[in-house]
Amino acid sequence: MAKTTCPSCQSNFNLEGKLEIGTITKCSECKESLVIIWLFPLTMDFQQQNTFIRKQPKIKLNSKLH
Repeated sequence: MAKTTCPSCQSNFNLEGKLEIGTITKCSECKESLVIIWLFPLTMDFQQQNTFIRKQPKIKLNSKLH
Protein backbone atom coordinates (compact mmCIF):
# COMPACT_ATOMS: atom_id res chain seq x y z
CA MET A 1 0.00 0.00 0.00
CA ALA A 2 1.27 3.49 -0.86
CA LYS A 3 0.02 6.94 0.03
CA THR A 4 -0.26 9.66 -2.63
CA THR A 5 -1.85 13.07 -3.16
CA CYS A 6 -4.46 13.92 -5.79
CA PRO A 7 -3.25 16.76 -8.04
CA SER A 8 -6.85 17.96 -8.44
CA CYS A 9 -8.26 18.19 -4.91
CA GLN A 10 -5.01 17.75 -2.90
CA SER A 11 -6.52 14.98 -0.76
CA ASN A 12 -4.32 12.10 0.38
CA PHE A 13 -5.39 8.57 -0.47
CA ASN A 14 -3.95 5.06 -0.47
CA LEU A 15 -3.22 2.90 -3.48
CA GLU A 16 -3.16 -0.87 -3.16
CA GLY A 17 -1.89 -3.60 -5.41
CA LYS A 18 0.95 -3.62 -7.90
CA LEU A 19 2.02 -0.07 -8.71
CA GLU A 20 3.53 0.60 -12.13
CA ILE A 21 4.05 3.66 -14.29
CA GLY A 22 0.96 3.98 -16.47
CA THR A 23 -1.43 2.45 -13.92
CA ILE A 24 -4.76 4.32 -14.00
CA THR A 25 -6.79 4.88 -10.84
CA LYS A 26 -9.34 7.33 -9.39
CA CYS A 27 -9.05 9.72 -6.48
CA SER A 28 -11.14 8.44 -3.58
CA GLU A 29 -12.45 11.97 -2.86
CA CYS A 30 -13.08 13.81 -6.16
CA LYS A 31 -13.15 10.71 -8.45
CA GLU A 32 -10.70 12.34 -10.90
CA SER A 33 -9.07 9.81 -13.27
CA LEU A 34 -5.34 9.71 -12.51
CA VAL A 35 -2.31 7.89 -13.84
CA ILE A 36 0.95 7.02 -12.10
CA ILE A 37 3.76 8.91 -13.83
CA TRP A 38 6.59 8.29 -11.33
CA LEU A 39 7.16 5.68 -8.63
CA PHE A 40 9.77 7.22 -6.30
CA PRO A 41 8.27 9.46 -5.06
CA LEU A 42 4.84 8.21 -6.10
CA THR A 43 3.49 10.91 -8.42
CA MET A 44 0.09 11.13 -10.10
CA ASP A 45 -1.10 13.19 -13.06
CA PHE A 46 -4.47 13.74 -14.74
CA GLN A 47 -5.13 10.72 -16.95
CA GLN A 48 -6.65 12.61 -19.89
CA GLN A 49 -3.78 15.14 -20.00
CA ASN A 50 -0.97 12.65 -19.63
CA THR A 51 0.68 11.74 -22.92
CA PHE A 52 3.30 9.41 -21.43
CA ILE A 53 2.14 5.85 -20.95
CA ARG A 54 4.99 3.43 -20.56
CA LYS A 55 4.86 0.35 -22.74
CA GLN A 56 7.38 -2.43 -22.75
CA PRO A 57 9.24 -2.64 -26.07
CA LYS A 58 9.10 -5.93 -27.91
CA ILE A 59 12.60 -7.27 -28.43
CA LYS A 60 13.34 -9.96 -30.98
CA LEU A 61 16.47 -11.96 -30.41
CA ASN A 62 18.44 -13.15 -33.38
CA SER A 63 19.77 -16.63 -32.59
CA LYS A 64 22.31 -16.34 -35.44
CA LEU A 65 24.34 -13.65 -33.68
CA HIS A 66 27.72 -14.83 -32.40
